[in-house]
Amino acid sequence: MQKLKESEKKIGLLATNTLAEKIKDHFSLNSVLYINASEFSAFSKVADIADVEIAYYPKATDNSNTSIIIGDPFSVLEQVDDNYDLIIGDLPLGYKRVEWKDENINIKARKNWIIILKSLFKLTRDGYGLFLAEPDILWSQEWNRFTTVFNDSGFYINAIFNSPKNIFFPEMSVRPTIILVSRTEGTGLFIAEISDVDSVVPILHNLTENTSSHYLETGIFVDKSNFKGFNNYNITKQIEKLQTQYKEFKAYRLVDISTEISLGKQNKNFEEKDNALYVPRVGNSPVVHNLRQTTLKHQNYFQFVLDQSVVLNEYVSLFFSSDLGRLVLESLYGGTIVPTITKNGLEQVSIPIPNINEQKIIITANHKLEKLEKSIDDFKSELSLNPKSAISIQDKIDDTLRILNGLSDADNIQSLIRKGESKTVEFKQTFSLNIRTGKKDKDLEKSSLKTIVAFLNTDGGNLLIGVDDEGDVTGLGEEMAKFHKNEDKFRLHFNNLIKAKIGEDFYPFIECRIVDIDEMKVLFVECKPSTSPCYYDGEDFFVRTNPATDQLKGPKLVNYIEIRFPRRSLG
Repeated sequence: MQKLKESEKKIGLLATNTLAEKIKDHFSLNSVLYINASEFSAFSKVADIADVEIAYYPKATDNSNTSIIIGDPFSVLEQVDDNYDLIIGDLPLGYKRVEWKDENINIKARKNWIIILKSLFKLTRDGYGLFLAEPDILWSQEWNRFTTVFNDSGFYINAIFNSPKNIFFPEMSVRPTIILVSRTEGTGLFIAEISDVDSVVPILHNLTENTSSHYLETGIFVDKSNFKGFNNYNITKQIEKLQTQYKEFKAYRLVDISTEISLGKQNKNFEEKDNALYVPRVGNSPVVHNLRQTTLKHQNYFQFVLDQSVVLNEYVSLFFSSDLGRLVLESLYGGTIVPTITKNGLEQVSIPIPNINEQKIIITANHKLEKLEKSIDDFKSELSLNPKSAISIQDKIDDTLRILNGLSDADNIQSLIRKGESKTVEFKQTFSLNIRTGKKDKDLEKSSLKTIVAFLNTDGGNLLIGVDDEGDVTGLGEEMAKFHKNEDKFRLHFNNLIKAKIGEDFYPFIECRIVDIDEMKVLFVECKPSTSPCYYDGEDFFVRTNPATDQLKGPKLVNYIEIRFPRRSLG
């Protein structure tokens, strides 16, 4: 795990520096001011292209073209006389509040924010500022107050990038954001997740062309007032997908099904009440329906007494332990350092609720699962004393595993669908069937096989055939019936193409099975990273980018194979 994080850090730092360099190129910017005030130096290579560097943590440099000013940027920015086309700020996060006064401004805010504001007065009319910032900068109340002065001074955030993972490893686990500022206010906010160097160019292309893609990996324009951070954005998208699984249930706000709502008080315990629910206001402890199940002091819980004619408290606690319920709670915690839920936020939570009889069935099924878990634990402890008992129930164990594995695959696929297509996830509506013509299309087959080859040559991934681009499960029933008569013949056709176009040598890295999702059949193809180069039909080499499949040729292919498959030849 540590080696993985170290590798991610190297890739991430290369990507952040590439972002700075490409912004300079894309917007045809000339002069550069680099504010190097962080020990971690996410933009360390910028010193090589800067005209002036303010160095709070000076490092030895061989770049004689850069003029260096040593000191705290808050104080020494006054020593910078000229204006610059590009200002890049490597700033610490979470500075304490300080006050700044001049002829036109009197403000108290976090020191790093004021450094950003002060530096922007050194920005040319058509210039840009690129700054490291806290993950919660745009949606914190403190920033909202600061925004008034920021905008009144003529500066606007045009884009916000989620930085690559682990760029501060091992000192910090926080994933900072990177904000792009100019003197021109845009119609929307451009947001994107930077993963590696290859992700930078398509992101900046979409930004400069005012193009909103379907993926964070290539950039999306959103309403600034509704954007509450990358974590919240991803959670909200998953919630939207999950809610379709509850479409037959009626949705109620928690406040509308509660007869009493109380916040625990210090040094005082709740009174046990019928049909009550206990939701932790801090941390990530589970929601419970019984006071004996609480793990925190009562002052850290909300008590909701629920309307028994509508909902049972145990059902609601089960809902909050589901994927959807956990995501809903996580979205309420926001980006604070100590996760906290507000009473108002909880009251507005919408909960899908079936009728009372269905709730009882769900609760009973959960009790049986808990009983099954206990029985398995007891059986495992007895097995060493009576090994023959395993032989006597072997068939029943196999039957149970088949059922549970089927459910597990379905849940896994639903989870992948909710998160959407990415570098490691691809959806294909059909394998052979051309929806427009109704005929078999070999180009469609090639498209799926190319994706598998790309997954093998990159970091592995999951291909879901029978799911359209929007994440709707369409299934392969029509295709199977039309071209293959049954499921077995479809699988045989698919496996024969894997053998012919990819090769038997790669069987150990490919696992495929058909899974039932909402009575629809989906082909689930799991690919592990290959240990040797894989070519489609022995000739074409593909890799996976965010979130696309690209063919490599010539020097790029040679270079990639040398890095990805050391000591391997192109043959």
